[in-house]
Amino acid sequence: MAVCEIWDVRGRLDHPIDYAENPAKTANPKYTEADLQAMVDVMEYATNRDKTEQRFFVTGVNCDPTTARDEMMIAKVTMERYERDCLLPRLSELQAR
Repeated sequence: MAVCEIWDVRGRLDHPIDYAENPAKTANPKYTEADLQAMVDVMEYATNRDKTEQRFFVTGVNCDPTTARDEMMIAKVTMERYERDCLLPRLSELQAR
């Protein structure tokens, strides 16, 4: 189970641990055992020192890894402007109908 926040534990520490270990509470039924095994296989490969030097797995497809963040931010700003200038006025027109 992945946790994306810090839990404020009050009382017994075993309660949140029991919750996290309970498949009825934390399992995702849309993923099959094969899906989960595929993820485990990828993670094992990626963390295998014989396969990836010092666990660095940075590559770029149609972009330079050194400028990827800057390119992403430019694309984000461009899309936000497009949404604001083009999509929102049209959405208002559709809602008015």
